[in-house]
Amino acid sequence: MFKAVFDKLNIPIFSRMLDGSAARQRAIAENIANVNTPGYRTKDIDFAEYLNTETQNQVSANRTDPRHIPINESGKAKYIKMEKDNSNEMLSGVNNVDVDKEMVKSAENQLYYSATSKIAAIKFKALHTSIKGR
Repeated sequence: MFKAVFDKLNIPIFSRMLDGSAARQRAIAENIANVNTPGYRTKDIDFAEYLNTETQNQVSANRTDPRHIPINESGKAKYIKMEKDNSNEMLSGVNNVDVDKEMVKSAENQLYYSATSKIAAIKFKALHTSIKGR
């Protein structure tokens, strides 16, 4: 019963969106931390692809062909993918990390995380209100 209510309110989707945003923030922080590491390549999360896959209907299935999307233990597909930028452009002289771009990505990601968490909180408040009957 609770699962149906949570699914109707899209709570699981908001949870995975917050997970994706947190993973992107870790990648950005790692990029900034390695600004002086020779040969380091920037990493990022393809957030648009992640969100597109998360907003589609979730289906659990058996993987019968190696070309199918891999399924983890909980039956959900693994969509968060860390991608390395393999460009040869050495922006800082020792690697391709541009601190200004990383700070912009970080600020954008923080705004996204904040907005998503506020929407999720509103959903939980609506659920709480409907349970209390007020």
